[in-house]
Amino acid sequence: MDNSTKKLLNGSVVYFVGTALSQLASLLLMRFVTGHISPEEYGFFNLLTTVSNLVIPFVTLQIADAAFKFVLKSQTEDEKKSYLTTCFVVALGSVTLIAVGVPILSCFFTIPQKGLVVLYVASYAVSGIYQKVLRCLNQSKVLVTGSLMKTILFLLLEILLISVLDMRLEALLLANSLSTVFFLIYAEWRVRSIKFLELRPRRLRVLPSMLRFSVPLMPNAAFWWLTSSVNNVIVSAKLGVDVNGIYAVSGKFSGVLALVTGVLNMSWQDTAVADYGNDGFSTFLTKTLNTYIKLIFSAVAVLVPLIAVVLPYMIAPTYYAAIPYAPFLLFASGLSAISSFLAQIFTGQGKTKTIMTTSLFGMLANVAVIAVLVESLGLWAAVAGSLAADSVLVAVRAFMARKEFDKGVEYVSFAVVLGMLAVSVYLYLTQGALVNVIWLVCAVALAVVLNWSFIKDLFTIVFGRFAKPKKGDEAVS
Repeated sequence: MDNSTKKLLNGSVVYFVGTALSQLASLLLMRFVTGHISPEEYGFFNLLTTVSNLVIPFVTLQIADAAFKFVLKSQTEDEKKSYLTTCFVVALGSVTLIAVGVPILSCFFTIPQKGLVVLYVASYAVSGIYQKVLRCLNQSKVLVTGSLMKTILFLLLEILLISVLDMRLEALLLANSLSTVFFLIYAEWRVRSIKFLELRPRRLRVLPSMLRFSVPLMPNAAFWWLTSSVNNVIVSAKLGVDVNGIYAVSGKFSGVLALVTGVLNMSWQDTAVADYGNDGFSTFLTKTLNTYIKLIFSAVAVLVPLIAVVLPYMIAPTYYAAIPYAPFLLFASGLSAISSFLAQIFTGQGKTKTIMTTSLFGMLANVAVIAVLVESLGLWAAVAGSLAADSVLVAVRAFMARKEFDKGVEYVSFAVVLGMLAVSVYLYLTQGALVNVIWLVCAVALAVVLNWSFIKDLFTIVFGRFAKPKKGDEAVS
């Protein structure tokens, strides 16, 4: 195993434990939550999260991405102080904008629980920035431990607030906000990032260079939102908030897949930024892409029959209308992961404007499809829009990054794994639980064979970390 692969897998293991694994635990409460919270309330919470994903990149100026890149490349502690102080000042301004903006918006739109909405959005924004700070300071173990503790607290709070205090929407807002605030307090107690803060005007001189990097990512975030999240808004407006609740549940598994692949992309971003331009990078890039595509679509092929068996038991009957959409949203999530992987190549190049430009194509495809078809196809229009957008993104980004790859692309393996996926979707839509269980076993076996090299390397990394713990090591080795 070469050093780049080892570093990539090490980072993936750490980020998985710290973020995706914690989110997977929330699936255990799906039946409980959907049994107590109506589709209308769940739909509003999903809509709030969707709108927050659009607003936060603009109120934070995407400063965390700039801090991540510049701090990672910093040669001295003095440089780190300038970048992190600037990041802190922007974060403080973001919280102020949110606290003022939500009450103003409530004059024009109906916003229930305004105070809790402010707390939720502000904690969400600051947490996103702070996680990037932890990554660029190589505090991966703190990120892992804090995220796990946050998840345990979130699950306990959700159960307590819903079952004991009889809260509904308030429970979702409070459980998320309080657990996030706890994470921030714990992480700062461990890391003491405050030692990098020096509130002097000269520290803010790096702001223009940081903004030159981060500002192009702001419209990119808007385009990405219009590609992946605007569907929730259109569904709410055209079909009702209750239907958006159904749509949110149908995308629950694809959301979990997105979290897992997001973990891989975080680790890949670290590697792409640090190693781009090094000798052998093109070969490593091609090898990693081959592994990534096989791994993601093998996972989707396995998850589809699994969902066919378990989803009816994981949600309340009032949400059963979500079942037919799940496999297609999973496939769209897989395509989205590939497009995000390709985007990190442009990040490594420092070409954030290219990410913005390519995101525009995906946005146009999504909005055009859903706008034309929503009246006639209902929720299927949102599904079709997601598939169209992510397909366009993969195609455009692969074309623009083609010169970065060598000639080792494994087209035969891709065809096999896509064939597995086609069988999974067909059986999901036409067969019962027994046939899907049989295919699930077959799909798992095929996935292991196709991804054996990755699985072997992953086990080496995982067992190596447990077998030889490095005392005091806070960095991803």
